[in-house]
Amino acid sequence: MRLTRATALRSLAAAGLAAVVCSPALAQSPPPATIVDLAAQDKNLSIFSAALHTTGLDEALRSQGPYTVFAPTDDAFAKMSPADRGALTNDPARMRLMLLGHIANGVTLIHPTAGAVARGSVPTDDGGTLSFGGTPDRPTVGGAGVVKADMRAGNGVLTTLDRVVLP
Repeated sequence: MRLTRATALRSLAAAGLAAVVCSPALAQSPPPATIVDLAAQDKNLSIFSAALHTTGLDEALRSQGPYTVFAPTDDAFAKMSPADRGALTNDPARMRLMLLGHIANGVTLIHPTAGAVARGSVPTDDGGTLSFGGTPDRPTVGGAGVVKADMRAGNGVLTTLDRVVLP
């Protein structure tokens, strides 16, 4: 078999393309399996993650979903009054109800399209609703500012908030 210059160049190009496509450094990793896993990876969601575990909601959020979770950051919990924070900490049923008010069934994106922000409201698992507003630069959910929006997990979406939304 005789190798021509054109054939050799095509072979080299194909090998180079295969190396780039298969390179682990350039490959995009899949999203975390669940919203619980995604929250656990965020250092500013340690209180939220602990609350999910304490109330047993972590097991529910490991199921197929899809879910949208609006998670208050650790900074959001720190902004709460000591009385409100103590009431949640000392009453697991109240903590569970508060967390359910931050969870919606289905996928709700804060930025459904480029340059747009969600409008309207979504029913939450506590029987209430969360309304959306703000601008593309400063979206809000239930009056709380969005810190990070539309983070994907295998079973839904996680958006972090700068304030705890109390029922």
